[in-house]
Amino acid sequence: MYVSSVTYESPDYRGLTYSVQYAFSNQAAAPGGLGFANNREFGAAIKYLHGGLRAAVGYARLDGPNAASNTNGATYGDYPGAFPLWFKRVDTNLSGKTSNAALAIGSEQIIAAGGLYQIGKFEFGSVISRTLIGKLAISGASTPGFNTANGRFDIDSAEVSASVYVTPSYIVGAMGKYSDASLHTGSGVIPMHWWTFGVGNDYLLSKRTDIYVALAYEIASGKGNVAQVTLDAPSSNSHQIAFTIGLRHRF
Repeated sequence: MYVSSVTYESPDYRGLTYSVQYAFSNQAAAPGGLGFANNREFGAAIKYLHGGLRAAVGYARLDGPNAASNTNGATYGDYPGAFPLWFKRVDTNLSGKTSNAALAIGSEQIIAAGGLYQIGKFEFGSVISRTLIGKLAISGASTPGFNTANGRFDIDSAEVSASVYVTPSYIVGAMGKYSDASLHTGSGVIPMHWWTFGVGNDYLLSKRTDIYVALAYEIASGKGNVAQVTLDAPSSNSHQIAFTIGLRHRF
């Protein structure tokens, strides 16, 4: 969540729009790495719409996210969630002991680009992204040598999807995603990989209300690695299945 932020969205220039955002640390300048850059976020995105094409690219940077030294900053409480849970499971698998690891992220950068193209009843999409987590402080890990003040986690992902409008109000789709990552700890570099496959359908009850069902299956590989579908709790092994059903209303 962003406690206080400023966002500008441009007018539509023949289908092209852009936006920029800055979320404040809400902290005055101070020595020792504290101040304006302690728990802040900034980013920008460009979107293009034309005919059946929808495309966008965006970049975001977070400095000191979820910093314990600044709980009133841009992000706190709900960030990060999935990453520490995954790391603890990997630490447990490698050490054979229950992990009590704690993580402090110095910075995170995300750049992503994606597009959708609709041809008649069919829609095809793709997304590529790169996430760089730096200045990763690891403490309390059970795996020998894992603890460090300057770790890193880099992950690259590519996804493709296809869907068909069976009727104007009923959509069926499928997707596939591959992620390649490297975890840098005090004991060296561990390569990680994930394959994720999913199917789903969406039924529109009205323009703003729909019912959706989705099924995802993920396979992980790499030393100690485990599957973790989206933000769910990680699996205890290299496989995980997630099933979702929901009713959604847009206000």
